[in-house]
Amino acid sequence: MAFDKACDIFGIKIVKIPVDSNFKVDLLKLKKAINRNTICLAGSFPNYAHGICDDIEQLSAIAVEKKIPLHVDACLGGFLTSFYGSSNIKFPKFDFLLEGNINIT
Repeated sequence: MAFDKACDIFGIKIVKIPVDSNFKVDLLKLKKAINRNTICLAGSFPNYAHGICDDIEQLSAIAVEKKIPLHVDACLGGFLTSFYGSSNIKFPKFDFLLEGNINIT
């Protein structure tokens, strides 16, 4: 909703990419949708309320390849993952360790 509101305020056309069979952003459709007007990519780590994580490492690679900023919506994930290391829970990279990430909320 925040992206919808921001795009409405600034007159930006938002392009929503469908999810794949695993309920993650469809990376092939995302790559096809990128054009010279694309100003940002966004992914979830995890999404609310299902806890499904987009492939942030792949999104980051696409962002770097296309020279487009990546926003990772990790409001819940940022909180939860701070406990994962001490609990020996393995999870994929999603934060500023990835080159393409410029903004995590």
